[in-house]
Amino acid sequence: MIDSQYGVGFDFTIVPNRRLDRLFSAFLQDELKLTNSLSLTIGSKFEHNDFTGFEFEPSAQLVWTPTGSQTLWLSASRAIREPSPIDVGLQDDAAIVPMGSSFG
Repeated sequence: MIDSQYGVGFDFTIVPNRRLDRLFSAFLQDELKLTNSLSLTIGSKFEHNDFTGFEFEPSAQLVWTPTGSQTLWLSASRAIREPSPIDVGLQDDAAIVPMGSSFG
């Protein structure tokens, strides 16, 4: 759980100023030996958060080792960016003061 509390600012405020977010994640991975010099690793991170709900981030890596001193590695993955409280709750506290006004 992530417990966040924000004060009121002069130019901006985060609404609501207090929130309790839940974050759950798990990671699964397996390596498959295709030949003596070729292996495939597949996996995924699974996550549930209060901003975007359920997310998955699969990944795969292919490693070829033709000799003891040479390795070729290919990888592909999907990444997410979880929004922050500023992304979803920023309130701009702007005011317009007409020219010639006085605060007196």
